[in-house]
Amino acid sequence: MAHDVFISHSSKDANTALALCSALEAKGIRCWIAPRDIPGGAIWAEAILAGLGAAQVQVVVFSSHANRSEHVRTEIDAAVRRGLIIIPFRIENVPPEGVLEFHLQSRHWLDALTPPVEAHIRQLVNTVVALLEGKEGGVDRTPPPTAPEPVEPAPAASPQSPPPVAKRWSGLTGRGRLLGAIGITWAVALIAVLWSLRGEDNLKSFTWRPAGTETPLKARVT
Repeated sequence: MAHDVFISHSSKDANTALALCSALEAKGIRCWIAPRDIPGGAIWAEAILAGLGAAQVQVVVFSSHANRSEHVRTEIDAAVRRGLIIIPFRIENVPPEGVLEFHLQSRHWLDALTPPVEAHIRQLVNTVVALLEGKEGGVDRTPPPTAPEPVEPAPAASPQSPPPVAKRWSGLTGRGRLLGAIGITWAVALIAVLWSLRGEDNLKSFTWRPAGTETPLKARVT
């Protein structure tokens, strides 16, 4: 069964470890704990490594017994190599020794040295929940936001060119065509009249005023 938390403890601290496991699983957080989750006939070391490989958080029930436990040291070393979040839960006022000091000295401890222990267990549960839900200081499980797909701009509307003359003429009604034809006829007739009078304009008289005279002299071009 899938799990999020691996509980590491000495067998002499089994009661506290089981109380932690029950409190976490009451919040829906599945735990791996020995010997409960080691199948019958399985190799102990292989089962522990498999349990660590599927977890995200390791809770270490730390005491003088855990300080001397070869299994606890091996489990913490394997958790460090796998990059698990390690939460030491100290139930006895003793410092870590040997390899435990090397791995645990820089981590934040949760102390359960004063009664009631249930209050400290609730604090641990809240810490694990915050880590798994991606809250401050925890493991962010929220997938990164995806970039919105680019929206292509709509093509600009091309200005409509005026319809050709033939189309404008064909769009006229019968009366409009008649008036247009009359207008064209009058325009042609006017141009013809003006052209015919062009020669006569050259015969018009003009006034020539020599310098120093006041009386205009008229001359006609013949």
